[in-house]
Amino acid sequence: MSIEELPKEISILYNLQTLKLCKCIRLGRLPEDMKCMENLRHLYTNGCSSLKCMPPGLGQLTSLQTLTYFVVSSSPGCSTIRELQDLNLGGDLELSHLQFATEVDAQACSLGNKEKLTHLSLKWGDDSSDELGHHRNVLDALKPHAALEFLRIRSYRGTGFPAWVVSINFLQHLTELKLDGCTRCEEFPQFGQFKSLEVLVLKRLNKLQSLCNHSSSAIFPALKDLRLKKLEIFERWVATEGEELAFPQLENVKIKDCPKLAILPEAPKLKFITLKEEKAQLSLSILKARYMSCLSRVGLSVSDDTEAAPITELDQDCEVSLSNLLLDGCNFLFCSTPLQPTVGVWKWFGQLVHLTLKSCDVLIYWPEEEFRCLVSLNSLSINSCSKLVGRTQGKGCRTQVRDQLVPNLKELTIDHCGSLTELFVLPPSLTSIDMLDCNSLESILGQDDTELESILHFDAASSSEHFNDLTSTCLLEHSPSPRINPLQCLDFLRIISCKNLRFMPTQLDALQFLDIDDCNGLESLDCLGDMLLLETLYLIRCKHLASVPGSLGSYSALTKLCIQYCPALNMKPLYGHLQQRLDSLEGPKLWEPKSWKYMVPSLRKHKH
Repeated sequence: MSIEELPKEISILYNLQTLKLCKCIRLGRLPEDMKCMENLRHLYTNGCSSLKCMPPGLGQLTSLQTLTYFVVSSSPGCSTIRELQDLNLGGDLELSHLQFATEVDAQACSLGNKEKLTHLSLKWGDDSSDELGHHRNVLDALKPHAALEFLRIRSYRGTGFPAWVVSINFLQHLTELKLDGCTRCEEFPQFGQFKSLEVLVLKRLNKLQSLCNHSSSAIFPALKDLRLKKLEIFERWVATEGEELAFPQLENVKIKDCPKLAILPEAPKLKFITLKEEKAQLSLSILKARYMSCLSRVGLSVSDDTEAAPITELDQDCEVSLSNLLLDGCNFLFCSTPLQPTVGVWKWFGQLVHLTLKSCDVLIYWPEEEFRCLVSLNSLSINSCSKLVGRTQGKGCRTQVRDQLVPNLKELTIDHCGSLTELFVLPPSLTSIDMLDCNSLESILGQDDTELESILHFDAASSSEHFNDLTSTCLLEHSPSPRINPLQCLDFLRIISCKNLRFMPTQLDALQFLDIDDCNGLESLDCLGDMLLLETLYLIRCKHLASVPGSLGSYSALTKLCIQYCPALNMKPLYGHLQQRLDSLEGPKLWEPKSWKYMVPSLRKHKH
């Protein structure tokens, strides 16, 4: 990725047949004498977005069969697309910066004769302008053969497409069509005419209102993937009001920033849908039995801050197989206080396996009623919910322990939730916790560990009557007691930039991976136990941390170790256990002088 220029000596590799330069994003030019590489057959330059031009005389490479990316230039000493005339190219070809191509050169490159070409991308500059129909003339001259399978046209500035693009009988083998940034175009193909089309992607088409004029001649028999983005005036599937399109094979739909579109297409096999909109128009329309009964993955992004509202037309008896749900914003699906009634649609999510909540600013407390519906949830990710505090408005005793909301949860990820102070009660099924940038969080367990200890570690001589009173008041029979490990299956724990974290979970016998970074509130990790299964240990930038975890253990499974910038840490116990195995560990070597500045003086003295 750092290569900016190839050595000119590459050009003397006369017998070289294949040169792969894919995704060399800084490569600015190719050697000028590449025309001498007479045996070159395959030149892969796709992803070389910084190329300024193609070397001169490229047409002399008569053995060339593959050229994935050709950039047009107006500078002298560069190849024009005319150089492609006698090359029998096949596979993929992208022609970029076509604003510098002339109609004569475009005609001369003879794309129509290159019958082995399957994928064609035609790209103009985003800031180019169409003067006197220049774009249309060049596009017309670049007419490919009729058996083309993939066509992409980007940043074309013509007001209409040439005949070969809109013809009813041409490109009948096309399986994928992408139009992007054709902002001035007013005339479009009848997209349903492409009977083999499986993927249709339409972006930044400012004047597109519908996919076709009449549904009778516009059925998509093969379309499986439909993606629409930034279509400002797109408002219906068929121009004729009252008619509907048929998408009998459609499985995946992505619609983003199409503000006038209010209904989804009829698609009986729809499985995956992603929506991004300002107001919950399309999002509400999928919450009906005809869609929810077949969907397996849904992603909704709604930026409107309207709070929860009743959702009607719900078939509560409908079987829903939805397994993956992402909600970005979507305040209309949540209750802002525990006293509000839950939104009925959550009762459908009993089969949900993966849930991601992002930027849901209406969330202040854990949505207990909603979470209780998620009996099959395995993975929960919460990102950038800036107002989420976590604890609920409990009744009675402050330390009342609530039911486990997600009893089968295995993976929990919480990222950039700056107001979060308390987690919900974590289930014993949990195997992974990943916390990042939650600066208000003080403990990992669902309640403050100090409060639990004050209740559970009472004097052994206390009467059973006192114990019974305590448990009846605070429901301690469900509490995650340190004596009964609530996280007995946890094998992955990563905590980064949680600066107020003071308490860790109780003994974690199954832990294999531990990474704690930038947590200055932590002073001790002794409570984690002997760590007999620990394989990876990272302790970084924890300036008040004084003891390593598992100080009484042997670290017999440890294979990776990194400890940096922990000036208060006593390394003697760890060093004593690992003294015979230091050579086999991956990571900074504790005995190397360059690493000593990160360690405590006692370790340096011990080593000497």
